Amino acid sequence: MGTNGDPAEVADVGAAVGSADAEVIRRACALLRHPTSQRFEEETSGCGGMGELVLGLERIAASLSVVPVRSGPSPARVEIRLLGELRVRIDGDELVGWRSPTGRALLARLATAERRRMSVDDLLRDVWPDAPFEGARNRVHVAIHKLRRVLGPDIIGFDGDDYVLGGTDIVRVDLDSLRSELSRGQDAAESGRPREAMSVLRGALEEVTGGLCAGLRSAEWLERERGVVEWRVRDGLHLLSDLAIENGDLGLARRTAQLALGIDPADEAAHRLLIRCHVARGRDDLAREQLHRCSDTLDRELGVAPLPETAALLGAPVYRRAS
Repeated sequence: MGTNGDPAEVADVGAAVGSADAEVIRRACALLRHPTSQRFEEETSGCGGMGELVLGLERIAASLSVVPVRSGPSPARVEIRLLGELRVRIDGDELVGWRSPTGRALLARLATAERRRMSVDDLLRDVWPDAPFEGARNRVHVAIHKLRRVLGPDIIGFDGDDYVLGGTDIVRVDLDSLRSELSRGQDAAESGRPREAMSVLRGALEEVTGGLCAGLRSAEWLERERGVVEWRVRDGLHLLSDLAIENGDLGLARRTAQLALGIDPADEAAHRLLIRCHVARGRDDLAREQLHRCSDTLDRELGVAPLPETAALLGAPVYRRAS
């Protein structure tokens, strides 16, 4: 910073960056200047923890567009896999032995957040919902510090009051790739390029090997995100199965619809796709069996009957089987 805590120097800094930023610097100087002094407690009262001061200094540096010159190696490349069990690769090597529940939940929350950024308070609300208010924000700063030590200092930054997971140049998240590929497949289908759409969707959905962050401690935010991911995956499977039927690949259509039912046995659209597959193969017996299976499942799980368009695939009403 170019100051050793002298009041005149701090005043000069204050003129450049504003009184609030100067106060952060003044407190940091007091904290750093008297690490062992008996007056330490008195002179730094109200400063907050070291984490708060470091974050304040980072914010000031960002506002002044201060970009440190790197003399060391370039940032590590981090790959984060959220589909299935949470896994991390750093420069191609899988991170092993890192089992911190808090660190893993924090990384997953940042990786699933919009624009990969969240405020300190929002992270606190989601990852530490039961934490007492006093000193709670410091938990976030400490946990982020530990996470940086695991992943590397360039992977998580601070912007204003938000923590930000690194951009796509240094961090890749499989969930981002899935969203992008599903959108690309949808666009190809809507633009009249079914073969391209099938290829893109098949490649994207083959990478989905499980639910979101399997094994991670359940939390409200995680269940919400899991629901969104399952909805997107099922939509992609429906589209792929429909395209496969239209293009005569009934084997792919059947496998894809069955995958959708594996996610949600009461997925009526997937039942309809299977019925269409059987009808296209001339197997009305299997189609009717699937129709009854659909009816039974919907009645058991949701207490409803199939939609008229489902029953209409066989041109006959659906009756529940006698128990």
